[in-house]
Amino acid sequence: SQGLIPTFFGFISGRGKTKWGFAIVVDNLDQIDQDDTLTNIFSGTGTTNTLKRRFLQNDATYLIGPSWATEISKSFTFGASLFGVYRSYRLIDNTISLFNPLGTGAYGIYDIQRSLTAYGLLPKIGFQWMPVEKVALAAVMSQRVFVSGNGTEKDYFKNQSSTSGTQSDLAQTVTSVNYETP
Repeated sequence: SQGLIPTFFGFISGRGKTKWGFAIVVDNLDQIDQDDTLTNIFSGTGTTNTLKRRFLQNDATYLIGPSWATEISKSFTFGASLFGVYRSYRLIDNTISLFNPLGTGAYGIYDIQRSLTAYGLLPKIGFQWMPVEKVALAAVMSQRVFVSGNGTEKDYFKNQSSTSGTQSDLAQTVTSVNYETP
């Protein structure tokens, strides 16, 4: 499914050579929602016959804040912005493998869940120079600074060789998350 998501909302006002504004920006928005079932993958004993996967990922970054610019001369403009940053990330990846021969109860489960919420600031400083009409050179400097946030990661793996056979579980929970890249 698809939808239209506005990426910018804002206004600009000014007096004389100085302009100011306020904006809400959707800096990044990725949404993946997928269900897959693959059957008859391999026929050998102990190999994967059926694979079922549920994959859901939402990653959104929003910016909100004021901007200011002033005309230094007819051909040179300087400006600055200070955005508040909000990032939300969620990942769910569930995979079930049914092993050959089917009906023996042999399977494997892989389940991972991650969530992240982060807050920060994004200052921007820029300039624009117009040496001749309809030609402009511009540059912007910016660096995100994350102020706070929290995240969790949970991994779960399970293999069972048959209904009466051996079973192994490996569950792991990690609470430290890199705020830049989940």
